[in-house]
Amino acid sequence: MAEASATAAAAPQASAEPMTHAEKNIQFKPCRPEDQQRGERWLQKSLKAPFVTFMLDALRTAGCEKDVSKYFVLNECAMSGAYDAERDEIVLCANNIFTPENMTRVVTHELIHAFDDCRAKVDFQDPRHLACTEIRAASLSGDCFFVQENFNRLKFAWKKQHQNCVKRRASMSVAMVLGLSRSEADAVIEDVYDVCFKDTAPFERIP
Repeated sequence: MAEASATAAAAPQASAEPMTHAEKNIQFKPCRPEDQQRGERWLQKSLKAPFVTFMLDALRTAGCEKDVSKYFVLNECAMSGAYDAERDEIVLCANNIFTPENMTRVVTHELIHAFDDCRAKVDFQDPRHLACTEIRAASLSGDCFFVQENFNRLKFAWKKQHQNCVKRRASMSVAMVLGLSRSEADAVIEDVYDVCFKDTAPFERIP
């Protein structure tokens, strides 16, 4: 896990020039100053959040410790965030992150991709590889968490709702990254879903 002092390190800077992400068809450019400043504040808060510190510790244990002062980059982009395997960095789309809680979910989501790449060297252009890591990230990051009250009231319905959300979000990501139709992406998700959904590492179970 990153030391507490790392969260107070120099704020991340947007790339000096627009960059083409390692993921297909996705463009990034420096964000507006107000988005940059807001994103920096929220990122520093997120780096202290339990899920984020847990994932950073898991990366360290797996042999992929990250310097958080350099690992996260704030840009303007069309989604919320992305893991760039080629640059070994996580891009956070400050223009599309609207609350501190949203920032924490995005950071956690992308750290799950980083963890998968650390332990298995994911080929992000392989539809099955990408589908698996997107399923895991949607399931484990908080993207599809619902209020605990609903879970306690009707556990079966909650589980079904959670899985439907995971499939939908993973399919949308695969379609966008690889330029597939939704029906093509849905088919890939279904093909790998059971195995990948059951893999909750580094968590013992779905948080």
